Amino acid sequence: MTSPFRSVDLRDARKDSARELGELVTTAMGTMHAVVHGNGPDVVLIHGVTDNAHTWHDVQGSLAGIARTHAIDLPGHGLSDIPAKPLTARQMAEWVLSYLDTARVERA
Repeated sequence: MTSPFRSVDLRDARKDSARELGELVTTAMGTMHAVVHGNGPDVVLIHGVTDNAHTWHDVQGSLAGIARTHAIDLPGHGLSDIPAKPLTARQMAEWVLSYLDTARVERA
């Protein structure tokens, strides 16, 4: 069965950074959902324990003119992959770093 979702190379997002993306991104750790919005220095927005990337919608709109925001769904949240077992904070951080590597964000 073919997945209905697709991966996106976020280098293409830089070409049209004014449009909002809500995409599934395949990283070395697994698939993560990210909403990328705005133009400027990269800012990563990480939600709380029971939330998802969309909690940052209004903040992303406010920062759109001064920053390129990456609101991500942590593993097991929103549309990101669900890990086989609970993750530690360090393991969650590794997923975020994997996303940043895939998105080619060197500094955030």
